[in-house]
Amino acid sequence: RHFAVQGSWRERIYGDAEVVKMAECWPHLESVDLSYSSVTDLGLAQLAKCKNLTSLDLGATYGVEGKGMQAIWDSCVKLTSLNLQRCDWHWDASTATRDVDIYWG
Repeated sequence: RHFAVQGSWRERIYGDAEVVKMAECWPHLESVDLSYSSVTDLGLAQLAKCKNLTSLDLGATYGVEGKGMQAIWDSCVKLTSLNLQRCDWHWDASTATRDVDIYWG
């Protein structure tokens, strides 16, 4: 139910291909840590198929343009915790109407 990437800013070992496979193999994931990964909107769009997702850590990711995050927001209605710290991209959460802890920074 939980998946965490162990990497660093120097070694972005997980990208879209791995996230797509992860979402296909484990559709009931509840918690995913993709911090320091090279995931993009493509990978997040596939991860959005994991409808039981409650916690997502995207800290220090650099390949997202916003559409993938919107797919997560629209599809993963059980999401209660979202880490967007140290990201070089911005997602407009101004229309967010759910009670979700979003960590910026």
